[in-house]
Amino acid sequence: PFVLDFVRSRPHLLEHPAVAVYFHGYLALSEPLEDEHFFALKKQLPKAAAQFPLEDLRDVYLLAINFCIHRINLREEAYLREVFELYKNGLESDVFFENGQLSRFTYTNMALAGLRLQEFSWVYEFLHNQREKLPEPQRQGAFSFNLARYYCERGDYNQAMSLLLEMDFDDVLHNLTAKAMLAKMYFETETVTALDSLLASLAAYLRRKRQVSEQQRSAYLNFIRFVRKLQTLPKRDKAGRSALKTEILETALVAEKDWLLRML
Repeated sequence: PFVLDFVRSRPHLLEHPAVAVYFHGYLALSEPLEDEHFFALKKQLPKAAAQFPLEDLRDVYLLAINFCIHRINLREEAYLREVFELYKNGLESDVFFENGQLSRFTYTNMALAGLRLQEFSWVYEFLHNQREKLPEPQRQGAFSFNLARYYCERGDYNQAMSLLLEMDFDDVLHNLTAKAMLAKMYFETETVTALDSLLASLAAYLRRKRQVSEQQRSAYLNFIRFVRKLQTLPKRDKAGRSALKTEILETALVAEKDWLLRML
């Protein structure tokens, strides 16, 4: 508080990028529902890119990205575009590379942001262009997972399914997302037997895997429950569909909530 008050009483200090970046960055994260400091931080990024060491610049980008992710989680879709632009600019400035490598989690998050904005051409090129920058042990898994998600979003389910069925993902979140992707495609193509088998397999995985957090477990168990309800709900049952929609909306932890609502 003393430092913040010191800067507020001497606004000329904000002319220095190092002061302005951390002042606005701190306040953006400590006041996450206010926009002012995020946009002030964003305005400083070109100066920071020219003056900051790469390691520090990476931290600055992560400050801004974390602010956006918080707002996206509050379903403020406008921040999808903001985080996508941050990822693109950071990629051009090499800020996400450590020892010449790109984390599979950053790779996945960048692809997901692009897919949610339907920037399909960019995502396809990004996945292929940056593939060799991934750490070798996770390279094929991360590439196949994200390429499958790309094909799934484009509606090319044959390509997506073949990639997912070939892979055994070592990361819990990737595994859960891959199984949910398959479930969605089986549901949409009315492949009932495969869907039933997959939902049973997913439920067993959630019970067995200790690395799954309680939040993840609840979210995916609710996903299974709602998919099964959707399966048995007659398409002309308007009252039933309305009641299910309300139940989904009022359940805090539900994986693939937007997709479930779209299927209704």
